[in-house]
Amino acid sequence: MKRITKETFLKALFNSLNKTQLMRNLGYKGGYKISQIKDWEKEFNICVDEIIKRNIDEYNNSHIKYYKCKNCGKEFTQKYSKWSDGNFCCKKCATSFSSNINKNDRINKIKLLSKGKKYIKGIIINLEEEYNKNPKLCPICGKPIPYEKRMYKTCSKECSHKLCSKSHKEKGVYNIGGYVPFSCRGHHGYYKGIYCDSTYELAYLIYCLDHNIDIKRCNETFEYEYEGKKHKYHPDFIVEGIITEIKNYNADLVDIKAESVNKPYKILYREDLQEVFEYVAKTYNKKYTKHKNNFYELYDNFVTDRE
Repeated sequence: MKRITKETFLKALFNSLNKTQLMRNLGYKGGYKISQIKDWEKEFNICVDEIIKRNIDEYNNSHIKYYKCKNCGKEFTQKYSKWSDGNFCCKKCATSFSSNINKNDRINKIKLLSKGKKYIKGIIINLEEEYNKNPKLCPICGKPIPYEKRMYKTCSKECSHKLCSKSHKEKGVYNIGGYVPFSCRGHHGYYKGIYCDSTYELAYLIYCLDHNIDIKRCNETFEYEYEGKKHKYHPDFIVEGIITEIKNYNADLVDIKAESVNKPYKILYREDLQEVFEYVAKTYNKKYTKHKNNFYELYDNFVTDRE
């Protein structure tokens, strides 16, 4: 061990935050034992741990960053959230500050907007006059769209219908309305060329096909009224001449739809399909519980909207 003077030892000690750093400050880069410090403590009559602890406290105090809340003026050292920029001491102050800042300016701007005006760089501008300088033109007839209808794509309903028709023709869509496959949520797809909206419908379709029961997709449409508006109802299947609907549970809307059907009709709920589910699960080695199944794996191809 090389000779170390008390002055050199103290100078290295006051610049150290731990014993390893102390040894390096004394010139020991490797192969040293920290136990050597005990010999210096006895020789110089110094408590190294106390001085290192004082060094750490001084370092922490000198590196603390103080923040001042913009809302209440309180000083703090720790941010209330990792997303905070240090402007506020708590979430309550941040929320109240953002809701109060420039409140009068916002009120004045809202009043101006209600009168068709707004501020731009401290100048009040009349929005209608500014719009009329360069109005939006109707893509069908080319006429200027009035300021009151500036958010519309066309100047009138007639032009709107023509624009819609033109858009459909460009997309190759000629028959608007009717049943749209893949419009539901959940697992849906085709099984042997027949479309299913859910795994319940899929299980029932498989059961009927395996037992030589005549089943096909229902292409008929029925009109019903709900909340003062008319809607179209597309049942699921036609089974041996009877229109059949597959449902998980009953609801008021289900009964309203059922009343619109003027042909032989029946609804099968989950309780009515237990034999079907057990057959498919056992025959095709699939799992089925009250809330979950993997019948969708039997689709020839399928799409899911679930996460």
